[in-house]
Amino acid sequence: MSHQTTIDKVCSKTGKTIEEIVELTEQKGLFDAGTKAGKIVEWLDQEFNLGQGLSMALYGVFKDMGLIKPLIKIESKPKVKYQSRKRE
Repeated sequence: MSHQTTIDKVCSKTGKTIEEIVELTEQKGLFDAGTKAGKIVEWLDQEFNLGQGLSMALYGVFKDMGLIKPLIKIESKPKVKYQSRKRE
């Protein structure tokens, strides 16, 4: 399903524009860094009764719109490379 089809279905089912849905989702703090997809999908399903599939499709739209902020990872030390010892 294309993003436009997803948006059209969601807007038709909820009676809200995509901008309104984005604003409500932002107000809930669901676009904050580190928020898991499952939490967003669950809220969309419960709040708008979209069902799991359509909620997941809308999450994909949000992600492609750049609304989903990735969790910033702390740089870790480089991995140690091990070498086999030569047998004599």
